[in-house]
Amino acid sequence: MKKADAPAVADLIRSLTKNIPDSNGLVSFLESLCQSTCCHCLVAECDGNVVAHGALVVLTKPSKGLHGRIEEVVVDERYKNHGIASSLMEKLEKLAKSLELSQIELETSNPVAEHIYEKQGFKKKAGTVVMIKRFFTV
Repeated sequence: MKKADAPAVADLIRSLTKNIPDSNGLVSFLESLCQSTCCHCLVAECDGNVVAHGALVVLTKPSKGLHGRIEEVVVDERYKNHGIASSLMEKLEKLAKSLELSQIELETSNPVAEHIYEKQGFKKKAGTVVMIKRFFTV
């Protein structure tokens, strides 16, 4: 992702979730991620326009070493069902391997996305419970 992509990526993320602590500051935050070594944002373009986004966040856990978390994979509604999400996921996985991460994980509540992730080789982790504690109000 380039800094110039930040406004389009912000619009895509806003279409994915309303759960954004500082929606007004999202563009500048995304611009700052372009300099990050722990968050790698990828975009897909069509005719020079950003139509999809996905991020690989690099984390460190004592038990797993460097591992990754895929976040905010979103495709513009007008470009869905063209294999863009699958292609983006393949690129994120390739990036994770090049960074020598021990594993990548993700979370979804979207059945369509779940199907895409399963086709990419992701498996449900038995016995997991996602728990969240929020520090802001949307």
